[in-house]
Amino acid sequence: MAITRSKAKSRRDKGSFTSIPHSYMTSEAMCQASGKAYRLVIFLSSQLRFDKQGIPKNNGNLCATWSMAKKQGFRSQETLSEAIKECLHLELIVRTRQGARLNKSYPSLYAVTFLSLGTKVADKQLDVSLTFNPRGKWMGVKSKYLSKRKK
Repeated sequence: MAITRSKAKSRRDKGSFTSIPHSYMTSEAMCQASGKAYRLVIFLSSQLRFDKQGIPKNNGNLCATWSMAKKQGFRSQETLSEAIKECLHLELIVRTRQGARLNKSYPSLYAVTFLSLGTKVADKQLDVSLTFNPRGKWMGVKSKYLSKRKK
């Protein structure tokens, strides 16, 4: 019996999805990453949006605030902070804008390094130039991240 178009269309969940290259996920940097760093990369990647040609719109405007991360399963602000530090050290992400604690409407912004900066990042003030290209920074040998957190 043939599957009708309406049945075939209803099998996929509605909404967006996250696509991360296998070369990034199996890289040495990702293999060294802890579970919390891995989770942060997935969390930031889930915020990515693309235009119709598949070009990233908002890479560089990705945010990792505590209120957002708490909804994604992070259990403490210290865990989120450690995950950000580890991902920055392994160059899985880059910071495009340093946030300010006094002004809650001015969070730190990040970009994943498996894509170039988005086309809509000029709308916000960034600490990096618009010609900055973080793509490929995750490749190569990385030194192991040593947490300063007491166990």
